[in-house]
Amino acid sequence: MRSALAAALAAIFTLGPAVSAGAQQPNLENVQVRVQPVQGNVYLLAGAGGNITLQIGRDGVLMVDTEFGPLAQKIMTEVRKLSKGPIRYIINTHVHPDHVGGNEELAKLIPQSPQQPLKIIVFLSLLLPTSRKNPMTRAGILRRARRGKAKTCYEL
Repeated sequence: MRSALAAALAAIFTLGPAVSAGAQQPNLENVQVRVQPVQGNVYLLAGAGGNITLQIGRDGVLMVDTEFGPLAQKIMTEVRKLSKGPIRYIINTHVHPDHVGGNEELAKLIPQSPQQPLKIIVFLSLLLPTSRKNPMTRAGILRRARRGKAKTCYEL
């Protein structure tokens, strides 16, 4: 269980860059990150590839996905226009580089606090193959989670 978890978590930081290295990465120099209000304190950041969702709260910022690494500074500039609070959570929906590519670069731009560290949350089931026999596969984890016997979410 631990080795499967360690391998899955390592994939978040290694698979994303590896996939992007093999694929043609878009030219990100001229990309503008646009902020669109959704409702209340929820915002959409649109740039290149996957979108980012932000929820701004009294305790800080929750971010869903991080786009590409080279856009990290532009993303952080837009986040700071909305909130000076700490980015407390990043939730990754899956491992495509336009969703996790900015994790490392954004983490470098976020001041770390021992009292309130940045938490990156990944859904393990998105990283594993589907199989009915192996309980550590996507289908197996989801079956076990429905019965209350497995976690589907892990914090880095």
